[in-house]
Amino acid sequence: MKELDKRVPGLAYIHMVEPRLAGGNAEVQGPIDHSLDPFRKATSRPLLAAGGFKRAQAVEAIEKGHADAIVFGRYFISNPDLPKRLALDAPLTKYNRDTFYSFGTEGYIDYSFLKDNEQN
Repeated sequence: MKELDKRVPGLAYIHMVEPRLAGGNAEVQGPIDHSLDPFRKATSRPLLAAGGFKRAQAVEAIEKGHADAIVFGRYFISNPDLPKRLALDAPLTKYNRDTFYSFGTEGYIDYSFLKDNEQN
């Protein structure tokens, strides 16, 4: 990472994924025994972290300085209003991995927006 800072001085940010899957589609339950901290400490560039974060984990990662921003992928697919849900601490709609990379619209444009009466 230090070498990357030297070789690419105009690099805007670094985007890394912190693995949060136990295997297959199973999400890790409980504490994760690895982190991106060694990479964070080795660069002066802004670090964007991804990897199955939920709201509480994302807030904690930012507050503790583990990353400059948290990137959401799968939950953005199943929650088209994800920023609003995160701001309100509203429940997230579970994504359906079986529809990822499919040819149809199922799993991409059929997820619901948060209704006013569902907020928190």
